Amino acid sequence: MRIGIFSEHREFIDRLTLVLGSAGHDCAHFEKRDSFVRDALGHGIDLAILGWDVHGESGLDVLRELRRWFDEDLPVMVVGAPDDEASALSLLRAGVDDYQIGTPHIRVMAARIESFLQRRRLQRRQSESRRFGRFQVLPDGATVMRDDEPIELTKKEYELARFLFENANRVLSRRLLLARVWGLHSDLYTRTVDAHMSRLRKKLDLTPANGWRLSSIYGRGYQLERVTQAPKLSSAPTVTRQGDDSIGFRIAAS
Repeated sequence: MRIGIFSEHREFIDRLTLVLGSAGHDCAHFEKRDSFVRDALGHGIDLAILGWDVHGESGLDVLRELRRWFDEDLPVMVVGAPDDEASALSLLRAGVDDYQIGTPHIRVMAARIESFLQRRRLQRRQSESRRFGRFQVLPDGATVMRDDEPIELTKKEYELARFLFENANRVLSRRLLLARVWGLHSDLYTRTVDAHMSRLRKKLDLTPANGWRLSSIYGRGYQLERVTQAPKLSSAPTVTRQGDDSIGFRIAAS
């Protein structure tokens, strides 16, 4: 898994990266808030570890910003928090998953991270099916229902569909999709994303008639947008003249 670390303490970062790396995790370190959030959105991370104070920037503020983008989907830990009630309440209200007071012991923290990630993986496997309008994502890793009719998907199509529905109305970069669905951290496979998107759009019929619109946003990525009501068009467009030398077309809704 890819773990993002927001901290200014080089010794802590190096030791934690060494221990987590030996367990098969990839760590990315940042000392600036904007760079950390940009990387999380662009490349994707499976766990965020935030320092309480990094060069005057608040880890609590970073936590709040991550929650705006990722809701509860991204697990977040905060280290170096003060030992007082006000700080603890602020962290919990902002949606922290775990926090440690003062300087953490590296191996103890690594063990807590591993235990935490194991619980998250177990929760995902045991999660119940989720409904998104006319669609229902089953927990079997292969099936999406539309109006109670099963649509069989490949493993990656299923994971992509679930990720899209869970992040509806957000623009998702190809980098983020590659990281979160395929576990890849490279721009070399973006056509893989495009091919899967095309197949998924056809298989699920992600159109306004079914309450959803899957769009490619030029230069940014993809967006699965919920459509509350599909517009109905008249059988013929209304033609209106705009001056002597131009004709404009207006599609009138019925």
